[in-house]
Amino acid sequence: MLCFILQDALYKQYSGASPESRLIGIIEILKRFWSVLRKYQSEPLITIDYLEGVAGFRFAIMEIAGLLHASYVDNTLKKSQLEIFQLAEELCRDPVINSTDFSTNGEDVMGPAVYLLKLLVRQYGYPCLRHVSELYQWIIPEGLCTADQV
Repeated sequence: MLCFILQDALYKQYSGASPESRLIGIIEILKRFWSVLRKYQSEPLITIDYLEGVAGFRFAIMEIAGLLHASYVDNTLKKSQLEIFQLAEELCRDPVINSTDFSTNGEDVMGPAVYLLKLLVRQYGYPCLRHVSELYQWIIPEGLCTADQV
C-alpha cells in the first residue's frame, strides 16, 4: 500500500509538468533508484528506500509505456525520447533486477522488463506490443520469447 501512495505522490508531483520536464524527471528517477534496487536484491529486509525505489520505477515504467505507445500511434520517435528509451533498455536488460528464468510458469517472474511488457499488453494491446517490439527488441525479455512469437 505504501508503494502505491509513493507512486501517487510522484504522479501528483509531475502532473502539471511540461513534457520535457517529465522526461527529465523520469530519467532522474530511474538513475536515482536503480542502484537502490540493485542493492536490495540480495537483502531480505524491505526498507522505505526499497519501497520508494519500487514506486519510482513503477511510475517511470508507466510513463515509458505511454511514450512507447505514443511513438506507435504517431509512428515517430522524438529525439528527446532517445535517452529515456536507451536508459529503459539498460534497465530491462539488467540481470540483477530482472527475472532471467522463465521456466517457473509465472512464479517469481518479476522486474522492470516484465512490468513494462505487462503494461504494454494490458493498456495498449498486442498490436502495439508487436509493433514496438519490432523497433525495440529489448522490450521482450530474453528467454521469454522472440519478437516474432508475440
